[in-house]
Order: sequence, then C-alpha cells, then structure tokens
Amino acid sequence: MNRMALGIFSLVLFVSGVVLMLLPAGDENLGGVFIRSSVVLGAIWLVLPNARQVPRSVWVGVVVLAIVLIAAPRLVLWGVGVAIVSSATGFILKPRRGGRPPDSQ
Repeated sequence: MNRMALGIFSLVLFVSGVVLMLLPAGDENLGGVFIRSSVVLGAIWLVLPNARQVPRSVWVGVVVLAIVLIAAPRLVLWGVGVAIVSSATGFILKPRRGGRPPDSQ
C-alpha cells in the first residue's frame, strides 16, 4: 500500500468533512462520516511502516473497531469490546506452524 497516497486521501477526507460541516447548506452528517473515516485512515497511515510486524488478529480487531466507529459512533465502547474479543480469539486460535500437511489422498 502506498503510504503517501493514503496520507493524502486521509487529509482530503478530513478537509472536505470540515468544509461540509462549516457550510450552511452542507450536510453535517456526511461531514462527520468523512472526519471519522479520515481519523481511521490516519491511524492506519501511522502504523503502515511497521504493518508487517503487526499480527493479523490485531488487524481484525482494528477493522472491527473501524467499522463500528464509522457505522455507529455512539456504540464505540461496544466496538472496543468486540475488537478486543476478536483480537483475543485470533491470538488463541492462530494456525499451527511447522505441522505436517494432511495427506492429499
């Protein structure tokens, strides 16, 4: 993923969200969605240089939390709880490595 493009896209979303919220004829709901989306993309932009070292189960938790934040920001505490549970489940149920593959017969 191109980090520069993600940062620019996040910045454009944030600026357009602020503009939509400040204009009298603008749609404040859409502006809020743009700002929340830019915050999530900005967080991903910050993590991107070390993204290969982050376990997949943590990424699942981040995606779940991002979906909850964008869809229903009032349920942020529930989203954090679901993200923690999904990440913990991913750590517990991680695939075994070094095992023998099953026979293909």
